[in-house]
Amino acid sequence: MNKGLYTGVSKGLLKNNSGLSKGLFNGLVNIQTNVDVSSYFSEYQYYSTSVIPLSQKDIYKRTFRSLVASNIIYEVDRLFIFAGIDANISLTSLINPSLTRATAVNNPTFSQMLGYASNGSNSYVNSQFNFGVGPKYTRNNNSFGVYSRTEASVGGAVLMGVRNGSLEGSTINPRNTTPLTSALNNSKTASSVDAGTSKGWFTTARTNSTSFQLYRNGVQLQSVLASSFAPASLNFYFGCSNENGTAGLFSTRQFSAGYMGSGNINQMTLFDIVQTHLHAIGASV
Repeated sequence: MNKGLYTGVSKGLLKNNSGLSKGLFNGLVNIQTNVDVSSYFSEYQYYSTSVIPLSQKDIYKRTFRSLVASNIIYEVDRLFIFAGIDANISLTSLINPSLTRATAVNNPTFSQMLGYASNGSNSYVNSQFNFGVGPKYTRNNNSFGVYSRTEASVGGAVLMGVRNGSLEGSTINPRNTTPLTSALNNSKTASSVDAGTSKGWFTTARTNSTSFQLYRNGVQLQSVLASSFAPASLNFYFGCSNENGTAGLFSTRQFSAGYMGSGNINQMTLFDIVQTHLHAIGASV
């Protein structure tokens, strides 16, 4: 479904007939939702013989509907719900599911309906998303995030990240008793703020070349002045940081979701969508 047609027709009709516009909008949302749900589950079934319960399908369908209705689906490169019924569905991105799936490296611990966790030494999830390619994630318009289920104060342990050989990159290190730190597509400058907890949905977003913002559960915690740099051709890792092609700075925190996309995403809306999904399956914190 074309985004321009989808929004343009609806807005045009709104001027003359709000009821008709609302009906058409909902119809287009339903059509797009059904297309995306079908694509996602077709990709999942290709890799797995497990039967997905109808109740689980309904939860995913509601999530897709929210992503379409909010237009967030058009701003995201990858969105993973790692808290799936099995590892296959958990490594398949809701958005662009037919592209390269994430891979579990060295058997990180998978807990059904909760997510993954590294062993702290060599296991992690490779998103297979190259932050130097995008296309929604670009140098001066980008965002990414991860959902942490574990309370911890460990410093130097990155829950999601990627950096080049000059330590330039994008990382999130949620902590409770010491400052939460994050960097986004910049040259070493990181945010540092006391979030009070290492649990929740931690995201960062950039919409210009000079600054980025750090969020927890959709609420901005800090804005940081930091010039952007051209992203290297490296993949985002979960459970650690991709340190110029080598996994390092491992974290043992359990993570339930993660994404990469443009900086245009309304962070509170995305949090509401992810939190609603995780709450429905008992994984929210």
